[in-house]
Amino acid sequence: MIAREHRYVPSLDGLRAICVAGVLFIHMPLPNGHPWLEAIRSRGWYGVDMFFILSGFLITWILAVEVDTTGTVNLGRFYRARTLRLLPAYLSTILLVLAGSHLFEIAQGDESYRLANLWPLFLSYTLNIWMAATAIWP
Repeated sequence: MIAREHRYVPSLDGLRAICVAGVLFIHMPLPNGHPWLEAIRSRGWYGVDMFFILSGFLITWILAVEVDTTGTVNLGRFYRARTLRLLPAYLSTILLVLAGSHLFEIAQGDESYRLANLWPLFLSYTLNIWMAATAIWP
């Protein structure tokens, strides 16, 4: 049985916070001599997996409610809503990364992989493809 409306579920925010904490923990340097911290850290990627599972669940729920109420899915409206929800945070993050790289003179080496020159790859979600093709990690 599908709920008749898509509503806010606060407990999912807590689960998302745990997932984000796991991913952040992966990127933290650890002190030497703590094998249990490394064991926990090696499982931080579960946060990424869980985040994708939650996203799939929520998207399916939104679409299932729409199909249940209208009998169809308006993909244009769906993608507009997703864009309006995600784009401000995404662009803000890109601007902060670019400003930080300039301010702290990060990646000021070879002109081909300066962060400021990679903005089209950030905007098009293709940085990972570029890195795989060039074997350069900016």
